[in-house]
Amino acid sequence: MPPASLPRFLVARLRRDLALFVTAAGLALVIWFVITDSENVTVTEPLGFALPVQAVNIPSDLAVASRVPPVVIDIAGREDDVGRATPDDFVATVDLTGLPPGAHEIAVNIRSRDEDVTVRSVQPQSVVVILESVVSRQVPVAVEIENSPPLGFDVGEPVTAESLVTVSGIPQLVRLVDTAVARIDIRGATVTVDATVSLQARTSTGAAVGQVQISPPSIEVEVPVEQAVFRRAVAVTPRIHGEPAPGFRVRSISVEPVTAVVVGTLADLEAAGSATTEPVEISDRRGDLRASAVVVPPSGLALEQPGLTVIVTVGLAPFTVEAVFPVPVEVTGLGGGLSVSLAPRRVAVRVRGPAPDIAELDASSFRVTVNAIGVQPGVRTEPVRVAFSGDVDIVSVAPREVTLVVERISGDAGSANGSSDGGAR
Repeated sequence: MPPASLPRFLVARLRRDLALFVTAAGLALVIWFVITDSENVTVTEPLGFALPVQAVNIPSDLAVASRVPPVVIDIAGREDDVGRATPDDFVATVDLTGLPPGAHEIAVNIRSRDEDVTVRSVQPQSVVVILESVVSRQVPVAVEIENSPPLGFDVGEPVTAESLVTVSGIPQLVRLVDTAVARIDIRGATVTVDATVSLQARTSTGAAVGQVQISPPSIEVEVPVEQAVFRRAVAVTPRIHGEPAPGFRVRSISVEPVTAVVVGTLADLEAAGSATTEPVEISDRRGDLRASAVVVPPSGLALEQPGLTVIVTVGLAPFTVEAVFPVPVEVTGLGGGLSVSLAPRRVAVRVRGPAPDIAELDASSFRVTVNAIGVQPGVRTEPVRVAFSGDVDIVSVAPREVTLVVERISGDAGSANGSSDGGAR
């Protein structure tokens, strides 16, 4: 049923009940605040921490020469607010406006940053401050490098925007200052570090000096960081170009000195192989070679001694080969009136030696003979003899003996002056 059709007495009753509900809720909220506020009573307690006192409005030509002692305070407020209070909620100062050099007893002023907490008392209520005239002098700037770059990187000489700065303060402290130190952290740096660095006054022994002013208070510092150059000796491997003359081979290769010193980054050195040389030419050579060659460093590296040369010695030797030559057998010393036939008529002469020497030989280079002096008609076996004047070695002769069949020549029985080699067939 729409609200417009409700009876008037029901609408009136709903309005009255709603008003009563709102009134009851408001009263409950007020009662809750009253009860809460009555439980959180106002208390006064010591802060529990010593409060440092700061000197303000110090005359420009004076400096505080004494330590300003801290104070303790009692604070008041609701229990919860007091319980949460810390020294950061309060500021304690002594105002030095217009004071001359000397000792002065100054009242301590306390200000609370929390409006719900007030300061009830301070002890002591005043402190003694000693003012002295300010002196100034210039001191050199020193850079103190903290940590180091990764392995493989070198740190160069730091550069500062200022070499001298001014230190001001009371004479006793200014006299102690030896240098103004700029500390800069270069941990993990692989490139030049450029930063604005605060300065700290130091004594000659490195102790920090406080209560002095440095002008300017910070400077630009540049610390060069570069990839380090390392040295390492690597083997030198000669490069040989070409082939020796036919029949010859490379017997040995040597180099003097056997190593060269190269320089480069740690990563390149770790990956480096041996150095080489410019090509040494041995094309068509038949003898040993001794030559000077320029060293070529591994990729990415350089020679510590640019243009370094080494002596490369290449030993050449002929190939050793074997060859067999069929050489005819000659009969010597055969008596007159006799004829002879051989079996076999040729023998195989096997030789071994340098290939170039073997290549110049043929069957005519050898003379194979069998001695028939005093041989009578019949069949007999005789050893062969090989005559040769070359530089190769005779390995074998096959066969070592031949069969001679000697016969008398008909009609020439009385001939006593026949050829000594006649009748061989």
